[in-house]
Amino acid sequence: MEEVKEPQKDYRWFWRDEAEKHRASFGDLVRSGRNRLGLTQRQLGELVGLKQAEISNYENGVHLPQYRDIVEKIADALEFQGDMRAKLFEYAGFRPVIVLAGPGKLADLEHKKLGLETPTPEQPQRHSILAVFDGIDKKLNDFRVEGHPPSTIDLAKRLSALARSQLSLSNHEAYRHELRIMLAKILFEQGRAHTEITAHRQLGAVLKPILGELASLAKTYEDPGTAWRFNMLVGILRYHTAMTIVSPTGRDAAYLSSVKSLDKALEMIDGIDEKLDVLRAIALDWAYLGSLKMNRGQRTGSTGSEEQQKFDYYVQKMDHIIGEGHASPGIICMVHEGVGRSQALLGNDRCFYTLEDNRARCEELTYTVPLRLIQNNRSEIEALLRFAPKDARVERLVHEVRALAGSRYERYGDLVERICREQL
Repeated sequence: MEEVKEPQKDYRWFWRDEAEKHRASFGDLVRSGRNRLGLTQRQLGELVGLKQAEISNYENGVHLPQYRDIVEKIADALEFQGDMRAKLFEYAGFRPVIVLAGPGKLADLEHKKLGLETPTPEQPQRHSILAVFDGIDKKLNDFRVEGHPPSTIDLAKRLSALARSQLSLSNHEAYRHELRIMLAKILFEQGRAHTEITAHRQLGAVLKPILGELASLAKTYEDPGTAWRFNMLVGILRYHTAMTIVSPTGRDAAYLSSVKSLDKALEMIDGIDEKLDVLRAIALDWAYLGSLKMNRGQRTGSTGSEEQQKFDYYVQKMDHIIGEGHASPGIICMVHEGVGRSQALLGNDRCFYTLEDNRARCEELTYTVPLRLIQNNRSEIEALLRFAPKDARVERLVHEVRALAGSRYERYGDLVERICREQL
């Protein structure tokens, strides 16, 4: 295997949640190393190119370094070696960086720490590569949501290249099956990241090959137990894409295309949460279609419109499934937030009742999943801006989003403020 040099700058993304538990330990280690050398915080900051306040934040456990190269500089300045140096990186949340080292090869900078064996021609190390992909969709999603869409795209490209190279080399069907599923999830997160940062006029061209590859993967399987996943990813990505299309006819077509893929997935799904996720997306598709036609004067917002009837139909299906009592609290919050947002889009002021009622559910999850309440607040803000833009609740909700978002979900705070500026 060819030698691979470790990148000097890499985001702390792979083990972020685990790292947050060790902020105090990281700070204690930095403080003890600094005191051992008789350095002040200002002096250490000058050695690593940071302000004294940033060193203080690290030592007091306020936050961790975002980049690997900062940890590298701190370790060098404090003359950490061996176990001490390894602990500093571990507490900061940085583990071995996985990169490509040629066609079909996985370069691992620290095999022993990952518990992997060195690849050999006789042992393709399928289990090791699948370990890299384990939960990768959630990790990429978290990284994107926390404000790093460009780096999410870059990481997704690297990981999808690894998956494709393994698909081209392996004849092991079970392994190929897992790789296709992982590739689809990675492509989906790559597409989601593009919808957030790519210029609207360029987005269609950028997403076309991603959607094409996802659709191609969907056709690989006739088994409903697998095919639904690909159709769901295609449908949800088309839904996100539709919101960024400028042309009215192009946007309508994108929403209808999303509905078609999601309906196909819905016929095959058994899982309760997955089914609700798809139903929510379909209901939102019809709500956005209805809203667009109302804005163009093609609809009056009456309950007799096709879009309203379709929306009501899917809401009834979601209510029935939730009523059976097997859905998770998180997905229930997502469903009601989506229903409230859809009601606002369709000109129905019952959206305030729906979103306010959902707030209590979201608040119960705030400690572990603050994003649910942030999203509910965002939908309340959008509803108020539509019906009562001067309502004092707008400012209160924006402030609450900012407080909940903190630095981890900062982009949501920026988003609601941008929405307010555009509407007002």
